[in-house]
Parts: sequence; C-alpha cells; structure tokens
Amino acid sequence: MERSSLAKILADIPGVENKKDDYQVSAEVRLDVHLGDDGQAMTLNDVAQLTLEDHFVRMVSRDDESRHYFEYDSVVGVSARSVSRGSRRPGF
Repeated sequence: MERSSLAKILADIPGVENKKDDYQVSAEVRLDVHLGDDGQAMTLNDVAQLTLEDHFVRMVSRDDESRHYFEYDSVVGVSARSVSRGSRRPGF
C-alpha cells in the first residue's frame, strides 16, 4: 500500500485523530492492520497509534505499547470497528 492511500484510509475512520503524520486511535475503536507478502499474512490487532514516516509506518499496540515498524509495501489492509459498551452477547 502506498503512504498516501494509508493516510486516506486512516482519515476516513471515525475515532482516528490526525495530527500531521501521527494518527491516534480512540479507545472506542479497535483498529487492525493486515500485513502480508506473497503466500503469507498476519494481522496486528488493536493498534493505538500509527506514525507515517517517509519510508515506513510505525505502529504502537494498545495492550502492551509494543512498537512495530513496517515498510508501506507490507501493509495490505486496515479494518476498524467500534467497541460496544454495556452489551454482551453469549458465546459458546
């Protein structure tokens, strides 16, 4: 994915605030970044912050504040969902 495409996607997600090249994800949003290469893929779940650098993107995980650095070509998708508070569904 190109840097400009990732910036447009992040700007379109409610609950993601942009300050220059830094994107903060609110606690009400769960943002996952899908990374991949030919034949292999992984998801970085619950990203709290993304910083768009010139040649790479820096991501910070919400749960343990670990930092991850990837070239833009590794990013293949972004998904976001709102967190529902107070309503739980039974699971099996």
